[in-house]
Order: sequence, then C-alpha cells, then structure tokens
Amino acid sequence: MTDWRDTTFEVRLGPPGHGGFCVGRHEGRVVFVRHGLPGELVLARVTEDRGGSFCRADAIEILEPSADRVPATCPVSGPGGAGCCDFSYATPKAQRALKASVVAEQLRRLAGIEREVVVEPIAGAGDATGGWRTRIRLAVDAEGRAGVHRYRSTEVITDLRCPQPVSGALDGVADRLWTPGADLVIAVDGDGVRHIIELAPAVEGSRSGGWQRAEPGEERRGRGRDRRGRSERGDRRRPGAEPGNARGDDERGRKSHSGNPSGRDDRADGGRADARGGVERDNRRRPGGKPGSEDVPGVTGRRRRPGEIGGVWSAGDARRGSRPDSGGDSHDDASGGRNVADPNDFGGERGSGRRRREAARAADERGAQRYDADGRWETPQAGERRSASARRAATHAAREEWLISGTGRAVEYVAERRWEVSATGFWQAHHGAAQCYSDLVAEWSGLRPGGSAWDLYSGAGVFAARLAEQVGQTGAVLAVESARPAVADGTAALRDLPWVDLHAQRVERWVAERVDGASPDVIVLDPPRAGAGKDVITAITTTGPLRIIHIGCDPAAFARDLGLYQAAGYHLTDLRAFDAFPGTHHVECIALLERPTPQ
Repeated sequence: MTDWRDTTFEVRLGPPGHGGFCVGRHEGRVVFVRHGLPGELVLARVTEDRGGSFCRADAIEILEPSADRVPATCPVSGPGGAGCCDFSYATPKAQRALKASVVAEQLRRLAGIEREVVVEPIAGAGDATGGWRTRIRLAVDAEGRAGVHRYRSTEVITDLRCPQPVSGALDGVADRLWTPGADLVIAVDGDGVRHIIELAPAVEGSRSGGWQRAEPGEERRGRGRDRRGRSERGDRRRPGAEPGNARGDDERGRKSHSGNPSGRDDRADGGRADARGGVERDNRRRPGGKPGSEDVPGVTGRRRRPGEIGGVWSAGDARRGSRPDSGGDSHDDASGGRNVADPNDFGGERGSGRRRREAARAADERGAQRYDADGRWETPQAGERRSASARRAATHAAREEWLISGTGRAVEYVAERRWEVSATGFWQAHHGAAQCYSDLVAEWSGLRPGGSAWDLYSGAGVFAARLAEQVGQTGAVLAVESARPAVADGTAALRDLPWVDLHAQRVERWVAERVDGASPDVIVLDPPRAGAGKDVITAITTTGPLRIIHIGCDPAAFARDLGLYQAAGYHLTDLRAFDAFPGTHHVECIALLERPTPQ
C-alpha cells in the first residue's frame, strides 16, 4: 500500500473519535483528522501512515466551517504543534458535546449501554476553558529550554502560551536555562504557593532495558555544564540575559500535558521569596522575608477557596500524574507528545542484541520498519505497544528531584480539610475537581453512622475523609493506595479520624485477599487511566457491596469496566460526566452501580 504521509486531500468529517479527532473516509480508508469539527469540509494533510485501514491527518484548511467553530484559544496546539488543547477552536458547549458523544459511543460499543450523556462543567467553573490547571509537567530540550512535546513526538516545543495553567504558574520559566533532558514539575497549591521541582534526566541503557537516572557530570547534561545545567564557567544565563538574573523564576510549562502563556519573569533581581520566607538563589535560602510571599501574578498568599481559580497545570492528565496506581497509563502526555524511555532497548542482551538495538535506532531515524526481539518484522500495532511500554517505564522510573522553588510540599483543601502532599505526587489537575468529586461521592455513598466503606486507589485519602465523616466513630473506612508517600500524607491529614485505616499496597492484591471477608456498604474506586480491569472488578463484585462508585478518566476503559460490573449482576443507577480538562478531549466520568435487591 502506498504511504500517504504528507499527501493532502479534501475530506468531509464525521463524528468525533476517542482521542481528540474526527473520523473521515478517503479512498476506502479511515482518516483520523485533528483540528476539525463534525460536518466540516477540510483540506487534510496526512501526518502518520503505518499502513493498514487508517491513517492520521491534520486539517490544515477549513473549507466549510462549522457554526461551532471559534478562533483557537491555544496558539501552541494547531496543526503540527502540541497536543495540549485538542478542541480550543470549538465553543465550550460544543467541546462538551463532542466529549459526551465519545462517552456515549464507548458505552454503547464496549458495555452495551444505551444512555444519553451530558458533560457538565466542574462546579463553579462555568464556560472557562483556560486558567484551570494547577499541576504542570514540562520537558527540557537539549539546549536547556523548557517546553511541551509536539503531538505524538519526542520533540520539545519551547512555546508556553497554552492557556490551561492557572495565572502565574509559568511566569519566568522561559527566561532561564534548565538541565538538558530533565523534566520540570510545577504545582500551585491551595495557598497560592508555587513549587518547582526539576527531575533529573533519564539515561538510556540501564540493565533493566529502560532508562536510568543520570549522575552528575554525565554527558547527557551537555559538556561544560554542571549538575544544575549551568555553564562550568559561571552562571546559566541565556545570551542577553541581565546579570544577576541567572535564576529567573521561570516555568515554561508543558503540562504533563500542555504549555502556558507568557512565561514572563516580573523580577529582575535574580532572587525571590520562597514559601519559607527566604530568598532563593540556585536552591540556597537566606533568612528573612515574609512567609508565603512569593510574588506570583494572580496568585495571592491566602488560602484558595474550593473551586476558586489560582493554580497550575499538571499531567495528566493527563490526569493521573506520578502516582503509581494512577500512573500506569500508557497514553501520550498532555501535550500529545510521548514520554519516552528507550524505544529500542530489548532489555540488556549482549552481542547480537546490541547490534539489533543499534540497527533499530538507525531504522527509527530513517522512519523505516524495524525488527522485533525475535528477529521478525515488527507490526505497527506492536510498535505502538512497544512505545507505550517504554513511555510507561520512563514515567515511573525513580529519578532524583531538585527543589527549585517553594517547599516541595503542596497544601490543598477539600471540604475544609487540609492536606499537605508532595508537589510531584498526584492531585487533581483542575483547581475545582477534588471538591467536585468529593461532594458527589458523599451524595451517592448512602452511608449512615456505623456503616463501612472501602476507598480503592485512594491517593492521600480525599474520598476516605468524606466517607469517614459519614460513618462516624462507630463505622470503618479502609483505604488502599500503592504509593507509600501518598499514604503517609493521607495518614497525617486524617489523623483525627482513627476509624480510617490507610494501607500501602497494590489494590489488586489487597482486594483478592478480602474476597471472602465482610462486605462493605460501599466501595469507591478511582483507578488509573487504564481502568480497574477484570481481576479487581471480579474481586469487588464477589465481595458484594450494596453500592459501587467508579471514577474514570478514559471513556473506553470506563466503559469496559462498567460492562464487567453489569456482567456480575450490578446495574448502572446514575452517571455523571465532567469537563475536568477544558480545551482537551479528556473527560472525567463517575458511575453509581447498585446490587439488585432480592425479591
């Protein structure tokens, strides 16, 4: 079959597909077209063609626009750009309708559920499509510049004008150089304090076949640079930067999914007050200053009320950030780029294995097909799975963290309770999401004093806290999370609720051990993007709770899980969908399932 890459043709677009595109057909093949809306006639350019029944394309010219089209609000994510804002060219109402259509189609196709779906804004957010993201993850290119990934690529775009981050989140990030190959994690917490952490670069070729942490002085940081990415001759200023501003409070943000606007730095003195009241210069503090006095435009030092704008932008959402239970997803990062480990490493073979890896690298550079580990031609599907596995390994590999600003401990508030969590750990990206979901869980739980509940994939225990307040001292809440730091943070936040028991263990193992135990009244679970899966859901339904509240951020995984519940005899009582990631194709779904009452 002829390779269609870079060819252009006119195509009429059909319904939206899962992933931020519309489906078209051309000469008998399916074409997934980004940057277009249903019903539009567009001029499409093919961007990816691996053979088979479909290819991918960008709409580079809109010949017959939809009435729902508006000028794009994100200058970074157009054709050939980042993947941060899939729908920034559609009205907020149209964006939600596109997501609702995708959720309904996945429910129908994967779970056999016919249901009208309405995607609603996060409580208090209205139609705002920018300024909502409080967690951001950026890549750093070989020149030390922070940015976002080009869509389905490892290339870094050093343009941080994406509108998703909250005000002030990325100010100054573009004005300094960072460690080449590092990642930046930026969080603006509920007190309005900004935290910036640099994650050490990963190095290709670990014995495990993935990537490993770079040690100070290794060549990945570039010759003539120290462990912080500075020139060994002195400072790390860009050419033309003013003396004394070697630090610059920059945050060029690529969200774990997108980039942010200006990236300007409002200060010229090279230092700034950190959350402890010191003045920061190259990660050193001196006493003095007012605690919490970090000068972030649009972010005050006071506590942010639930639902109030004032934060940063993360990952993602993708969404599940760096939490192990939630981070198992293999999707591209929020910018649509790939969080890549070594896509060519077969796992530490010697001799011929090394030669195969070198040949594979050369083939990838040419865009050619490559061999798999058994010496056979690799299929496009196998290549996608290999890349996903590599990205997953790179995302969760242990990496050294360098604190740049703030304390690294983000303060958050939900239902008037205070949490202090790691700035690099998981927290909902949208500033109002945690409160919104917590309120719905409390509404649907049906718990009374003396009741019992499980909170699975519990993170720092946001849902567990609400459930515990409902069951009271005579009840019991068990929470399970595989990330030990999150469990420690949750234990500290819930220390006044001794009837909550938080466990640091993998959910699938924990629930399997309790299949024959007492059944709780309700089970709440918020699994990673890949969903809970058959083993976990089988264990849950065998336990037999009266109600199950299931939360998911991927419509396909969510629908598959609902199908498993139905097969086990549970029925879908209610379903809500939230636009927790405005401007993107991502959507959060929450389902209430109940066990039929014996007649």
